[in-house]
This record gives sequence, structure tokens and C-alpha cells, in this order.
Amino acid sequence: MAAALPYASRSNGASSSNVSLPHHRRTSLSSFPPSRTPSQISYHSRPSRSPHPPMAETDRTSDPSSKSKASSIEPSSQHSSLSAPRRTNEHHTHSQKRPRAQYPRGSYANHVEYILVASFDIDRGPVMEHQYPVAITGDENMLAELMLPDQAHARNQDWTMFFLHKDSSPEDEDEERKAKAERKARRQRRRDKAAGLLPDDGAEGQENDEDEEDDDLEDDYTDDESSDGEPDGEEGAPLIYVLNLVNTKHDKSVKRGAIVKAMAICTRHPFLHIYKPLLLLALEEYFKSPVPETLSMLYDSVNAMDLSLMPKLSFLERNLLLASDNKDLFVEKFERIIQMRMAEDRAETTTEGSGERSQSPQYTGGISRAGTKAHFEGGHSTYSVARDTHEFESKVMYKGIPIPIKVPTAVMPETVGDFSLIKLIQNFSEAHAKSIAARHGERVIRAKWRGWVNKFTRIAAQFEESVYSTSALYIGGHEPGLALPGASGHGYVWPDDTAKFKELAGNVTRIEGWRNTRSYYSYIQDLARIYAVRPLKGLDLAHMHDRLRMQRLTPSQSKDIYLTLAKHIHSYEEICLLLDVAPESQAGLFYIALGLFHKDREVRFRTADLLERISEHEAGQHWWKSLSQFEKLAYKRIRREVEADSTRAKTEKEAAGFVLSPVMERMLS
Repeated sequence: MAAALPYASRSNGASSSNVSLPHHRRTSLSSFPPSRTPSQISYHSRPSRSPHPPMAETDRTSDPSSKSKASSIEPSSQHSSLSAPRRTNEHHTHSQKRPRAQYPRGSYANHVEYILVASFDIDRGPVMEHQYPVAITGDENMLAELMLPDQAHARNQDWTMFFLHKDSSPEDEDEERKAKAERKARRQRRRDKAAGLLPDDGAEGQENDEDEEDDDLEDDYTDDESSDGEPDGEEGAPLIYVLNLVNTKHDKSVKRGAIVKAMAICTRHPFLHIYKPLLLLALEEYFKSPVPETLSMLYDSVNAMDLSLMPKLSFLERNLLLASDNKDLFVEKFERIIQMRMAEDRAETTTEGSGERSQSPQYTGGISRAGTKAHFEGGHSTYSVARDTHEFESKVMYKGIPIPIKVPTAVMPETVGDFSLIKLIQNFSEAHAKSIAARHGERVIRAKWRGWVNKFTRIAAQFEESVYSTSALYIGGHEPGLALPGASGHGYVWPDDTAKFKELAGNVTRIEGWRNTRSYYSYIQDLARIYAVRPLKGLDLAHMHDRLRMQRLTPSQSKDIYLTLAKHIHSYEEICLLLDVAPESQAGLFYIALGLFHKDREVRFRTADLLERISEHEAGQHWWKSLSQFEKLAYKRIRREVEADSTRAKTEKEAAGFVLSPVMERMLS
């Protein structure tokens, strides 16, 4: 029987492989039926969040020098420009990987699971009228009461939201665990074969590979970094989110002069607010025609919505997108997934033998941006990139009317529906009031709020270390040799000890109160899951960046920090982590770019090398563009200096009768 939970279960939670976390079962009605078979639930109900494979010691750092890779600081004509250098290294390789869709085309998962209709009967109270496509076994009276809360008749229209949960049986949990282990093993085998670590097994191995490819197509698994860079964990089956609309129609011909009905959409998507305009139209239609066909029309319309062109982002990528107001962030992912779809369409046309490939100009033209002049003029274009990458634009055809839908691209666990922090904090402190009065927008306010919450948790960790000598809010350790002496340390940074003691004393009651709440223990579990997939586990990049931002450092201390950053930040995920601790709302790369003016020559060169790698990153290119012209000129000057030194050294060697190989030239440069 179905039960409503007073809170959302942790939809992204399970302990990491390093930390043992208790599993708390919540009582709920066990007979709530899934709308799909167990196999479909395991593979199609939601995107998987598989743990990151254990990092080997040789992969602790991605410094190319450890892999005999030449430094990117070498003479090149591309360094003579202030623009971002071309993408020629591993970031270009990452950008060529097959992007994944959050909701792939052809998936068996439905956007909407159930549609419910309840009404208020003067004699029997709330009653359930219809459940489509199948009935939810359980207490119908309880569901009807949830859909028709007290005093609902006092308002013409009201929105409510509640959640339904199904306990997983031990058999379902074992099946899910085995399926997850098999998927992880398949991905590891593909990596090993690609690296040449496993021999080919001939025809038998080819058949196994084909079977694995079929399984991967069902699960939409590809060999993408984001598939492993995702915190793992699901506490049983995911929640069913219910968006409910109550409407009151005044009619003097009925008892008490009013008809009260409620219609609810049950979905596994946390962004259930996108269905509000459809519920308004459908409930109005149901008042006119209270038959199951009305619900069937709504059910078919919402499940026909196409979200297959919305790319799936990793945890760090979602963090960057949520913290940024840039409408072009990760637009390349949208373009690549559209290009893949166009290639699939061309292949299907060729396979069918229709001979219409040459007559399909929509497949040969460029991809336009929605809302631009090129998009409106190129009416033959089938696909277009969203105007704002924070939202994916789609349409739902309901009764022949296209209803525009905007789905949030980056959704964090436990973020349910739409909300406004501006409305919540209008009566709060003066700093927030000024931002709201200046019409900075919801995203700016959320960025300020996110920064304050992050600061509070880091201060709480420092408080626990000061008072209890240890903190559960800090996971990690200092590996010898990973960071230079001046770059060691972790935790929040204050300008001096006076400011530290003052802020700790002012937050004592807040921290002690928070430590006794459920939120505190949930945050510890989240930290453990995120740490399991986080790159650079032995370095606290936020600590190093805050030292550059807030403290007066000696040249040797700042040198150690800049050299540590330049040594260890190379891969795509590592640069994402650095951008996450240096958001655009907090000066971005300004304090890192100050290394271009360091008195030490090596620091200047390594900082320029780091900035080059960031500028080649999909998100980092936007941080690069936000740098001041003064810092870009310094970058240009250092590049000219490097090129001149390399040319001079080469000339001297040639004059002495030595001819260096290209590899030796790169090593010397």
C-alpha cells in the first residue's frame, strides 16, 4: 500500500567503498506497484550513478611529465595572440567523446508514471475517481485525502506536492546490486581492451562484445568520464514525485454550490514543475469531459515529450553550471549530441534506401542557435541549440497545441520542483536585500546563498578540529610529496588569527545546533560519496585558492602554491574541480592569473602553462574570457619570452655544431 513521506528520501545516496554508512529503512507501504518490470526499473527508470573505480597510485596525479608528455610551454605561433589557444591536447580528446543523453531516445522509461483524479463527495468525503494507466494498489482514501487537503474548497485553485515511496524487497536489492556490478565490470573490460591489457578472444569474444554493446545501448552507457565521476548510491527504488492541482468550480445546481476536483501527475523526475501548464489544461478539459480518455490523452502527450537531446552532465559540470550565469556554458555538449542525432538520421535514411539523402538540406547545414536571426531565417533546420544551456527547451503536443517546456539541465539530488530564494529571504539581512533590490536575479541570489552555505560548512569543520581535535566534515589526508611545503594545509582560510577566533566565536551556537540535526549527518554521508569520485583526493584546492585570495603570502609560499597547482591540474575533471573553487562570481581566475607577475621565472612560466590548459577546457574558456586585458597582455608577454628563449637556445646549439631532435628541443623549452 502506498504511503506519503513527509520528506524526500536521499535519491542519490549509498555509502562509498571507503566509508561504511548505516542504511536506514523507512516505513512505507510495500505494495506500491512499479509500472515496469524489475529489469526495466533497474535499467531504464533513471540514469545510473556508478562509483568511480579505485584510483591506482600511478594515476594519483595526471601530470603529463610523469607520462613522458612534452610540456605545452614551447614556441608556437598560437601564443602570440590574446585569444585562447586552440584545443590540441587531451581536452580536445575529451570533447570528441560520445556525449550521453539524460533521457535517451528509445528508452522504456516513461516521463509520467500515473495520472490520478480525485473529487470531493459531500457524503463520502474525498474519493478517487480515476487512476491511469493502472490503479495504485493501496489505500485510495489516503491518496484522495492527500490530493484534496483541508480547506481546499476555500480557494478556486491550489497546487500541492507530495511524494510516494516503495520499499524494495531483498530480492530486488540483490538484483540491482548484481546488475550494477555487471555494468561496472563491463565498462572496466572495455577500458582494459582499449588499453591493450586484455587479449582478443576471437569469435567468442566478439559475440560477448556485441552482447555488451546491446546492454550498453539499453542503459545508454558509453565510455564517458562522467559515468564514473558520479556519486553512487540509491536507497531502494527512487521516489515518485506527485504534482497535484486542486480546482473549485462554483455551481449552484449541486450541493453546497461547488464542485471540487484534483488531478495529479506522478513522475520520477524531480523537476515536476514543468507539468503545471499541462495540468491546468487537462483539468479544465476533465471538468468538461470526465472520462478516462481525457487522462489517456494527457498521458500519451507528456510521455511523447522528447528529451533525448539533453546531455548528461557530471557532478562537477552540474556544479559549474548552477554557479554560473553564462548562457553558453557547455554549449559544445548540446552541439555534439545534435550532430550525433543528425548522423543517425542520415544513416537511417541511407539504410532505408530512400535515396533522399541529397534532398535533405536540413542535415547538411550548420546548427543554429534558438532565438537567433539565423534560426528564424533557416526555417528548414530541424535541430537548434538552446538559447540558454541552463534549460533544455522542448514541446508537448496536447490537443494539437504545442506547449513549450523548459527542463533544467543541471539538477542536484533532493532539488524538487521550482523555488525562489528571493521570495524566501526578502525579510533577511541587508546584504541580500540590496542584491534583490538591484534586480540581480534568482541565479545570483542562489550563488550567494550557495557560497554562504559552503563557507559555513568549512567553518564548522575548522571549529570541530579546534575543539574536538578532529572533524567528520573533512575527509582526506596529506600525502607526502603531493604538495610542496608552502601549499600544504586544508580547511577554511582567514586573513589572520584575530578574524578566525572572532568568526568561530560568533558561530558557536549555530554550529553546535547544526551538529544535532539530521542535516549534519546527511552532509557527512554526501561528503563520503563525493570524495569517492573526486579527483585530486590529497589536495585541498579551495584552501590553496583561498590563501591566494585572502592572505598576504611571501614569494616562496605563493611559489609553492602556484607550482603545486600547475603540477597536478591537467585532466578535464581536475580543471573542473579548480573552476568549482574559483567561481566567476568570486573573481574567477584573477588570483591564479596573478602568478603571471610573480618574481620567480619558473612560476610565471608554469602559471602561463596552467592558464593555457584552462583556456582549452570547455568551461575554462569562459573563465579565460573573463580575465582582464592586463592579465592577458602579461600572458602574451610571457609567451613571447618563452619563444625568444627557445629560439636563442636553438641558435646557440646550431652555432656550436649540435643538432637537437624535436623531442630534445621540447624538453629544453
